[in-house]
Amino acid sequence: DADADKGDEVVPEDPPVVKTLKEIDDRYLAIEREYEKEIAKLQVAFAERQRPILEQRKELLATGDAANPASGTPGLAGFWLKALQNHPAFEDSIQEWDEPVLQ
Repeated sequence: DADADKGDEVVPEDPPVVKTLKEIDDRYLAIEREYEKEIAKLQVAFAERQRPILEQRKELLATGDAANPASGTPGLAGFWLKALQNHPAFEDSIQEWDEPVLQ
């Protein structure tokens, strides 16, 4: 049976240069995995260092002018209106009647 013979087929051995290249690649990939682990550790460490700064910024923006409690960003009233007006994709889209909503 021809199909049964295919299962017994012997795969030729890689030439020496291919074996050496595979060994080099294995060593490279081991270093790459170590690199990725170290990057992940650094990201966690720096995120922990940044957290208090981000919390401070959040608190500053969340507490704002008591005279304008309806502002979406109380600490910086009018921020979103100005940001959208200055963005090239939206600058021509903001209409006069949009401004009160974005204040």
